[in-house]
Amino acid sequence: MFVADNRGYLWVLEEAYTMARYAARSYGEVEAKNLREIVLKLWELLEEVEKSVVSEAHG
Repeated sequence: MFVADNRGYLWVLEEAYTMARYAARSYGEVEAKNLREIVLKLWELLEEVEKSVVSEAHG
């Protein structure tokens, strides 16, 4: 399961969003690359969900 496998990264992404709005926080290159990979995987997962929902709606 995506969430179970990536819970720690998802928490850091949520923190990054909040900190970007309300405070200054910097991330190292490795941490930023890891977070970027998780975002790309999440994006792919959401695209799969969208396709599934659309095909069920039209099927």
